[in-house]
Amino acid sequence: ERDRDKIIRCVFDIQRDLRKKGLI
Repeated sequence: ERDRDKIIRCVFDIQRDLRKKGLI
């Protein structure tokens, strides 16, 4: 369950990074 949480956090971090770069 914690591994899934880590993956979700990673996905959110990636989305944040993409938004900062203006790709989304």
